[in-house]
Amino acid sequence: MASVTAFNDMLTQFLVELHKTFPEEKGIKKMTASFEMIKEANPRLVVDGFMKGVTPYADKISAKDESFLLEEIENIDFLKELNIKSYWSRMSDGTKSATWQYLQTLYMLGTTINSIPADTLSQIESIAKGVADKMQTDGGELDQDALMQMMGSMLGGLNKN
Repeated sequence: MASVTAFNDMLTQFLVELHKTFPEEKGIKKMTASFEMIKEANPRLVVDGFMKGVTPYADKISAKDESFLLEEIENIDFLKELNIKSYWSRMSDGTKSATWQYLQTLYMLGTTINSIPADTLSQIESIAKGVADKMQTDGGELDQDALMQMMGSMLGGLNKN
């Protein structure tokens, strides 16, 4: 499923950026190794594990409440290996901001993935792929009539469910 792939790609980027910024931090390496193993076995488990851990702290993530990263994250099996507490004080404001942006984006993606029925999500992804493929063959031009036709087909299919 492309949206699960997007979530995992975003988490990969987050881990890569943390590793580049703090290459000596063993927790990031350990988290990355665990993440890769889970992702290979079942990509959806990554989303589910992340969401199970962070959902109780959604308000703190949204508000960029540092207590989430300095205290609460230790209670989340999926994220505690990052050991953010040990290097948070050394982060620049830009890195802190990027960290919050990653966490907020991952939470939003996870919420979306969990709230849309799998068949509907699959149809949306199919349309998105069709549009992307059509744009490639048409030299980057978007045919709005074709897009509307695809959307109409999808919406018609949803009404049958």
